Amino acid sequence: MSWYPLFFYVLSFGAACLFAYGAYKVIKDIQQVPIEEEGWFGVVADSGMRGNPLFRLMMFVVRLLARINVTWNLGAYEVMIKRKLDAAGRPWDLKPAEYLGIKEASALLFGLFSVGLYLLFPTFSFPLVFLVGAIGFFLPNVFVNRKIKARQISILQDLPFSCDLLTLAVEAGLDFGTALERVVANGPPGPLRDEFHMVVQETKIGKTRKEAFTDFADRVQMQEISNFVGSIIQADRMGTGFATVLRIQSEQIRSSRFERAEKAAQKVPVKILFPIIIANLLSIAIILVIPLLSAITDIGL
Repeated sequence: MSWYPLFFYVLSFGAACLFAYGAYKVIKDIQQVPIEEEGWFGVVADSGMRGNPLFRLMMFVVRLLARINVTWNLGAYEVMIKRKLDAAGRPWDLKPAEYLGIKEASALLFGLFSVGLYLLFPTFSFPLVFLVGAIGFFLPNVFVNRKIKARQISILQDLPFSCDLLTLAVEAGLDFGTALERVVANGPPGPLRDEFHMVVQETKIGKTRKEAFTDFADRVQMQEISNFVGSIIQADRMGTGFATVLRIQSEQIRSSRFERAEKAAQKVPVKILFPIIIANLLSIAIILVIPLLSAITDIGL
């Protein structure tokens, strides 16, 4: 009897055990990396999905990837992700490492799906596996960019009305800080009120008004908000009346909204033109090709 098969089996079993032990140690070491436990996972877990095994597996994978990402020196890339999440309003209270973990998990999921297609269908090109994985990696950006755009539009819609409320409160004799608190308490709910609330809280914990409003402009990343913040800071520094500045800003923001609506309306005919051309070409092709095919069938070709 040859000892080679038995030796091979023992060696394979030992290698599998060592691999499992090494993976267990790596996971335990990664779990010691400090990362905030509150946030997206806690919020989503309260929504009733915690009992879903598939979701729990996905949550574990994303958490594991997030802990790995924390150990990396992401540098400027982490700052860029943080700015993007801040502009989106921190959806699900995501941290940069968690968001990057979601992107990596999405790329892994799409990559495994494309590998399955490659194994099932020989015509599926292998380079497409990497292409599908890259699509999965960048797919969460679509969601975040849509959140950013919707949030910016909501802020731009609410800002003129909030400026009017601030103007009335300042003209009634309140100082700007108290007027801002009144707007936060009684203003329309939305992203702008949340940002004003953050500005008020930051000024209460020790930040200057300039620093709090500068951070507000950095989070929102809109030219109109930058102009508004610059005017507020300038009026605060020069001692100019806030009521006049706020009234001017309200008029300018309304004018800017009207210009944006005009530009969007001017783009509509161009956007409609291409679907109309394609629909006409398809209808013409159908009208010409169907009689041609029927004639060829009658001839017997």
